[in-house]
Amino acid sequence: MPYLLDTNICVFFLRGKLKLDELIKEKGRENCYISEITVVELRYGAENSDNPIKSHKAVDFKYESAF
Repeated sequence: MPYLLDTNICVFFLRGKLKLDELIKEKGRENCYISEITVVELRYGAENSDNPIKSHKAVDFKYESAF
């Protein structure tokens, strides 16, 4: 069964409030997806944060390590 992870879930993960990596392992990496809209929203949020460089690095690192 496929799972589409929304922006809120990804933000909780980026802030360390959710163990998304455990969920992905449990459900299977091949069954977990993030929409293009979510990717754009995460990048927009990173760009408009207090520290855009740090935020972009966090988004890129967490996204790559989770998927």
